Amino acid sequence: MKVGDLVIVPECLSASGKPPGRRCECFFCGSNSNRIGLVMEKLGDDIHGIGWLTAFDVGKWAFWPPDVREGDVEVISESR
Repeated sequence: MKVGDLVIVPECLSASGKPPGRRCECFFCGSNSNRIGLVMEKLGDDIHGIGWLTAFDVGKWAFWPPDVREGDVEVISESR
């Protein structure tokens, strides 16, 4: 991932893999976000870990390698 990439946060699902039975209050659901963001800044360093500050339609959010590995964030368009 790098500055300029577009990312998406998948829809929240329950433990059964279905949409939750009640209203989710996470940052994205609670703000009615479109869940698409632009990577604005690289955070951290190679020694302590690298994250990314991302601007979404409802505000800024930071992501770290475990979020990407677990599929909580997906790159949908790479910057060239």
